[in-house]
Amino acid sequence: MVAFWKFTALRVGLMAAIFIACLYRRLGIVYSAVAAAAIPWCITYLFFRSWRDAAAA
Repeated sequence: MVAFWKFTALRVGLMAAIFIACLYRRLGIVYSAVAAAAIPWCITYLFFRSWRDAAAA
């Protein structure tokens, strides 16, 4: 259960950081939200497989 929350915190943290970075670059709310949803998914899918597997177990 701890692994699930750790992985969730990672995803939410990445989403918030990317959303704020996109807003800072003046991409707009919609594009920032889309980027904040897609980019963390790609990052965690490619680089955090062990965390994802532990969260799913």
